[in-house]
Amino acid sequence: MANFGAQGLWLWDGTAWSLIGWNVGDGGMHVWSGGLAVDLDGYGLWNWNGVGWSLLAAWNVGAGDLNGWERGLAVDFNGHGLWHWNGSAWSLLTNWEAGQFDSWNRGLAVDFDGQGVWNWDGSAWSRVTTWDPEALSSVLLRHCTGTNILIFIAKTCNR
Repeated sequence: MANFGAQGLWLWDGTAWSLIGWNVGDGGMHVWSGGLAVDLDGYGLWNWNGVGWSLLAAWNVGAGDLNGWERGLAVDFNGHGLWHWNGSAWSLLTNWEAGQFDSWNRGLAVDFDGQGVWNWDGSAWSRVTTWDPEALSSVLLRHCTGTNILIFIAKTCNR
């Protein structure tokens, strides 16, 4: 699958390209266990399961973010809080606005701008650190696959 901007989403079957979707919005797209979640600009959040589309939410991700994790799909619907889609139903994880977030072995690590980094383990929130990665020169929150390690990567280097 390829996102060709204003030309839409295209699928390559090995011999030919087929148009399968519209313009991808600011929220982008993310692979998760249920398929490919795509913020279709102005049309809501949709899922491509390899055969067809299904509407996940009428809200657009907008300037928010989305991320697949072991329990489903986490989505920051910019201005509507951080939500979890388990494949059949939505649940609100928090009304706090999430900065960046990523899945890791212990759950979903979330940078709540100004509130530090928190972890959602599927049932409760716990603070990982009071440190605010975003306040320190544009830091990316990521994890080392297969480990219990969260890493903070500087996106820019000011000298």
